Amino acid sequence: MRSLNRFLSAALFLRRRLCNAAAMTEAAAEESSPLSHPSSPSSKKNSNSDMLYRQLSRLPATGGKSVSETLNEFIRDGRIMDWMKMRGTNFSHKDHAIYLDLLSKTKGVSAAENYFHGLSPSEQNLYTYGALLNCYCQQGLEDKALVHFKKMEEMNVASTSLAYNNLMSLNMKLGKPEKVAPLAEEMKQKDISLTALTYGILIHSYSCLDDMTGVERVMEEVKKDDKMKQNWIIYSNLANAYVKAGDFVKAESALKELEKVMSRSDRAAYHFLLSVYATTSNLAEVKRIWGEVKSAFPVTNNINYRTILLALSRVGDLVGFKDTFIEWERECSFYDVRVANVAVKTYLKADMVEEAELIFERALKRSLGPFFTAREMFMSFFLEKQKIDSAMKYIEAAIDEVMDGDWHPSPDIVNKFFEYFHEKMDIDRAEEFFKLLKRVGSCNSTACKLLVQTYISAGKTAPDIQGKLEDHGIEMNNELENILRSV
Repeated sequence: MRSLNRFLSAALFLRRRLCNAAAMTEAAAEESSPLSHPSSPSSKKNSNSDMLYRQLSRLPATGGKSVSETLNEFIRDGRIMDWMKMRGTNFSHKDHAIYLDLLSKTKGVSAAENYFHGLSPSEQNLYTYGALLNCYCQQGLEDKALVHFKKMEEMNVASTSLAYNNLMSLNMKLGKPEKVAPLAEEMKQKDISLTALTYGILIHSYSCLDDMTGVERVMEEVKKDDKMKQNWIIYSNLANAYVKAGDFVKAESALKELEKVMSRSDRAAYHFLLSVYATTSNLAEVKRIWGEVKSAFPVTNNINYRTILLALSRVGDLVGFKDTFIEWERECSFYDVRVANVAVKTYLKADMVEEAELIFERALKRSLGPFFTAREMFMSFFLEKQKIDSAMKYIEAAIDEVMDGDWHPSPDIVNKFFEYFHEKMDIDRAEEFFKLLKRVGSCNSTACKLLVQTYISAGKTAPDIQGKLEDHGIEMNNELENILRSV
């Protein structure tokens, strides 16, 4: 339900009103905000709008996110809609559908279901039924989706391309590509128009079935539709299908067709071209498209640079990569750590650890973070090189940065650390690491089990291990007891 994520008139009105606030100072925001006057009876009611107002007011000073990015975060979190409800805004049918969709994303499907069932009969319509179907499909809830779709058919609100596209996407999500084509045929029988998204899912389904004849049959159908054959997204799906089939010649032919129909102002299209040409290892085309990006837009933004750096990294052009990264560092108005992370990953992969560390040091000085992803890259690198002191240094630094539980080491990183401890029978380091996990609430059953296995590898007896577990405040469970019985 991508269209439902677009702003409605009320949200656009809010954007216009609040964009003016971004030019004001934080001090003015504090002065005018009810949050600075706890006794105000309206403080609680206006908390969402004031929070947004104050975040917008800080933007000029921080130089970080844009107004639109900040608003997008509030929209994704559902807080814009909460603000509208508190302001007494009358929701249209589409507003209800968007709110339902946001509830599912932020509070779960049950919250969306409750909201839907609380709507009046007139509000349970094409839009809200479709929104709930989308929620079920997004979450992969096949049984609920099919029951709901059946109800939609009974209510005569199922004959839309959006509803069928949702079911097709659900089948792809569940690994059932063979069920997509019959749904497309059903659409044709019901005289429901196939959209660019429909064709894209169809192409992808045939590709997953290794049926390139089916893919090309869909494209023949597309070429008969003047409107559809001008849609670059369809050609992107075709190119991906050929890449998956290993036919890079036809993939690049599809990219040429894509270039003919794409808008020269569409950054996403250029990013796709860069990505696929990198996949086909065509450095010359990567450089050509990058030149077109720089010619097409007055400003080359961080996303553009991140995309070209990923492409250059994929084709292995380290010289071009270095030059482009230096150019980005020189030109960027906002030092986005995600761009720096691409460089860190690329240099670590090439065993150029000194270069990676220098970039990370600059990122620490110029970026607001977060730095957890980069630190995990270094942890993984040093563990592979058996340099435990360096790996521990990075996880200690990461844990020191954690605020309000905003990061936990990934399961992969935890496993890699314990693999090292197990292999080296390093109990001291294992216990030190376990204490770090406790600081961020990551001492789950898996971590406890891995610690026990490390004790066993070091030759500890069951009573010794049980005593150590008690020292760590670990309660015994059936799994740990079974492991200790085998010692």
